[in-house]
Amino acid sequence: SFWYYLLHFFENDKVSLYYLNFKLMSILPIVAAFWFFLLRGINYYVAFLICIMWMASGINITVWPKVTQYTNLVVMLGLIIALNYRGQFMKYFVLTFIALCVSYARPELFLSFLAFSGITIIVFFLEKPKLEINQKIFVVFLFVFSGILIYFLGISLFRDPRSGVAFGQHFMLNYYNWNQIDLPFWLSGDKEINAIFNHPKSLGDFYKGNTELFNKHIFSNIKNYFNQLNTGLSDVFFPKLIFHLPSYLRWLALLSSIVVFIVVSKSTKGINFLGKGLLRNGSILFVLLLFCFPSFISSILIYPREHYFILQLPLFIFFIGTFFFQSSEKKGKMGYKISIVFLIFFIGTFVSPKAKDFAYFDLWRKEKSLCNQKVIAYLKERNFKGQIEILENEGGLNSFLPKNFKWVQGYTKDESWNNYLAIKNINVIYITPSLLTDTRFVEDKEWLKFIEQPSKYGFTKIKIGNFTPYLLIKKDLLINGQ
Repeated sequence: SFWYYLLHFFENDKVSLYYLNFKLMSILPIVAAFWFFLLRGINYYVAFLICIMWMASGINITVWPKVTQYTNLVVMLGLIIALNYRGQFMKYFVLTFIALCVSYARPELFLSFLAFSGITIIVFFLEKPKLEINQKIFVVFLFVFSGILIYFLGISLFRDPRSGVAFGQHFMLNYYNWNQIDLPFWLSGDKEINAIFNHPKSLGDFYKGNTELFNKHIFSNIKNYFNQLNTGLSDVFFPKLIFHLPSYLRWLALLSSIVVFIVVSKSTKGINFLGKGLLRNGSILFVLLLFCFPSFISSILIYPREHYFILQLPLFIFFIGTFFFQSSEKKGKMGYKISIVFLIFFIGTFVSPKAKDFAYFDLWRKEKSLCNQKVIAYLKERNFKGQIEILENEGGLNSFLPKNFKWVQGYTKDESWNNYLAIKNINVIYITPSLLTDTRFVEDKEWLKFIEQPSKYGFTKIKIGNFTPYLLIKKDLLINGQ
C-alpha cells in the first residue's frame, strides 16, 4: 500500500517494517483524535487522559493488522482539514474525497462516500458557493484525482466481493460457539455452510437457503455487539490491564468521573451547562456517524468484530466528551497545561502495560512464542534459490520472505493430498495448529499418512525453536540449497 511504501524509506526489513507500522498505528490515530478533540472544545486535560487510556487499551493494541487504525488516522486528519473551511460545500467536498480514499482500506466505507457525495451535491445547490480561485483549483484537483482513483482502482465495494465469504466465515464462528466446537471457523466450515444453506454464493442465497439460521445469526450479532460495546468502550476509558476491574466497575468509575468533573467545573465556571457541546458539535457528530454507519451494518450483518468497532470509537468517545466534558474556559495558561500533560505522561509510562502484556489471537497454539518470526528468520537465512512453494495457514508468511517464496493457501485444497502436493509443487510446509485442525487436511487419509512419516515423501522435519510448530522441507532443497 501507499502507506507501507512511505514507511519503507525508514525501514527496509519486512518484519521490522511490520512492527514499525504496528507502533505508529497504535499511536498516530489517537494523537490525531486528541488534536481533533481539542479543536472541538473538549476539556484539555480530559481529552489527554482519555487518549492516554485509549492508547493503553487492549482494543487499540491487540487488533491487527492495523488497517482500521490507519482508516481512523485518515478520517481524523480529514476532519481537521475540513474544519478549516467556512463554507459547508468545501467541508463536505473534502470529506467526500476522504471517504473515497479510506474506502480502499475498508471497502464498506464506499457507502459513506455515496452519502457524502449526495450531501455535497445538495449543499452545492442550496449554498451556491462563491469559491475563491485557490478553492476552485483545489476542487478541480480533488475531483480529477477521485476520477483517477475510481478508474484505476475501481469501486472498492464491488471490487472486493467478500460479503458472502465474510458472512459464511462469521456464521461459522457463531455456529461453532452455539455448538461448542473449537475449530478455526474461517477454514473448517465449508461443508457445513453448503449443507445448511444449499451452496450459497451471495447474501441473498444465505437468506433463502435457511432463513431461520440466518435470523439467528443476526440476533446473535446484535447480542454480541452490545457485549463488545460494554467491554470495549469501558476498556478505552479504564484499561483492564491498568485497573484490573470488571467492566461494570469501569463503567461506574467513568460515571463517577463525569459527576466529579461536572461538580468541579461548575464551581470554577469551567462549564456552562450539561450537553452544551452538542449544540456546537451536532454537525460533527453527524459527520462521524456517516463514517461509522457502514461498520454498524457490518457488525450486525457479518459479526461485531473489533475491526468494525474501532471505526466507531471516535464517534462514541467524541459524544461522551462533547456532552459531558465540553469546556468553556478561554485559551491561555498553555505552559501550565503542558506541564500537567507531561506529568500525566510521565506517570503513565510507569503504570501503562507493554505490548507484550496483552493476549493476542494465537491461532490455537499451545504456548506463547514468536514462532512465526523465528521461522521467517530461518527461511531467510537459508537463502533458498528458485521457486519456493510454502504451504501454511498462518495468513501469508511469504509477505515477509524473499520474492521467490509463494504462498500455497491451505484453504484452496479441494483434492486428495498426493494430487495437491504434486500439482502445487509444494517444497516447504509450515506445520501449525491452524493447519492441523483444518478439516480439508484432517479428513484426508493421504495427508494423515504423510504427516506421520514425511521422510517417505522426501521431506525433512526441522525444529526451529522450543515451540510446537515446525517446518517440513524437501530434502533436495536442503541438500542443494536451491
